[in-house]
Amino acid sequence: MELLDILKKRRSVRKYYDKKVSRDLIAELIKAAQLSPVSCNLQLTQYVVVDDDNLLAQLGRDVSYKFKYAPTTMVVLVDSRFTVERSSAVTTAGMAIENMILRAVELGLATCPMAGFGKDEVIRRVLGIPDHMDIVLLLAVGYQDMSVHQEPMVRMDYKEIYSFNAYEMKTLNGSGRLKDHTPLSLIDYRKRIAPVYLDRFRLTSFSGKYYDLVARELSKFKGDWLDLLSYDGEFVRRMKKCAASDYLPANLDFLKKELGCETVLIDSDNNILTDKKFDFISFVFQLDFTPDSGKLLKSAMGKLNEGGYIFIATIRGLWYKRLIFWFRRILRRLRGKRNNIYEGNVFYKIGPFSRVNLKLPVVKSFKFYKNGLEVKIMKLGKRDSLTIF
Repeated sequence: MELLDILKKRRSVRKYYDKKVSRDLIAELIKAAQLSPVSCNLQLTQYVVVDDDNLLAQLGRDVSYKFKYAPTTMVVLVDSRFTVERSSAVTTAGMAIENMILRAVELGLATCPMAGFGKDEVIRRVLGIPDHMDIVLLLAVGYQDMSVHQEPMVRMDYKEIYSFNAYEMKTLNGSGRLKDHTPLSLIDYRKRIAPVYLDRFRLTSFSGKYYDLVARELSKFKGDWLDLLSYDGEFVRRMKKCAASDYLPANLDFLKKELGCETVLIDSDNNILTDKKFDFISFVFQLDFTPDSGKLLKSAMGKLNEGGYIFIATIRGLWYKRLIFWFRRILRRLRGKRNNIYEGNVFYKIGPFSRVNLKLPVVKSFKFYKNGLEVKIMKLGKRDSLTIF
């Protein structure tokens, strides 16, 4: 297999067959890692290979579900006693892992490098890792479950990520504040992160029970439904014969395939691109994540049949939850860390957040309180009275 073919074939896989990976094949991966560039030839990278079912179950329970992905998980370590400029010890580990990942493709294996985990002290205790070894990464290794759909990864064109002799490139909008974003910048962020979680319906930051609650209330209204920005697909899954809409064509293709629903594209100017009219339009848990949401609702108004309604569902933490949220943000700033669209943002799968206070002609409002959260459903005025925008 040519190197370029291996690079194109490689994917981060999160669903594997139960088939064990032989230790001989694991040794082949380690050999490949050992051929990578090494800072100062110090060779500070080591690996604990966990392939015992009981240990994986224990770590999956006590540390992270990510230990349950594959029949083998490598814990990648770097010796922290040696100070190397510009984090080159960690960079060295990254180059070694890349060698393993590419060699795995050649051997018919799948992998998934993972950094989103905590409880290092539990990992140390269970695996007997000494204090001077830093845990930098987990690497799942196994045989890919081919029955599970995987979204194609959207990559930027290579021409967008380099320039000669001076910096002449655009960057991702890193602000975590909704007011700093346009629909186009939100699309840029979401098209990068959505393929990582969509195929497992894990894009939402909210519990499914809140979607259940809203769907139970709104399913009482019979007619043609359109759901605005069905990004995570959770509301559409719960509503029968509900059309989905989104900025991202790939998300809509997935929802159409998995749920059999009608789909409608929304453009970067918040225009809903369909001539069809609907009896009801829902906007569930997306208002506070949508730039220029007033324009989107104005466009939705034009898609209503006479006498139709728009329903907006919002969710927020009660006062003590909001206080904890802002305290964490302040603490992060005091530690010299910037609050951005991804790090320190509990809604990182959705994007920038801000409480939106639109003056809406609310006909009726329903409120529910569960587990420290307030869920509110607002029924907006009829089409002929929704003229405030």
